[in-house]
Amino acid sequence: MAARDDPAEARSTLDRLVANGLSRHEAIHAIGSVMAEAIFEVQKKGTPFDRDRDRAVRSLDRLRPEAWRFAP
Repeated sequence: MAARDDPAEARSTLDRLVANGLSRHEAIHAIGSVMAEAIFEVQKKGTPFDRDRDRAVRSLDRLRPEAWRFAP
């Protein structure tokens, strides 16, 4: 995922979320939630990820740090 730059937007999303106050741990959870949903959809539909890639990238773009900050 982000460590492999697959999709490439995962790395930029990680950087953006961390730059906006999330810990790396929180940012990885946020990105993981998007990728888990994408994997679920691919398995449910039985289609390759490439067909749903744009949807996953749009979801990564919509991630907001304030929604993923863990309470102390």
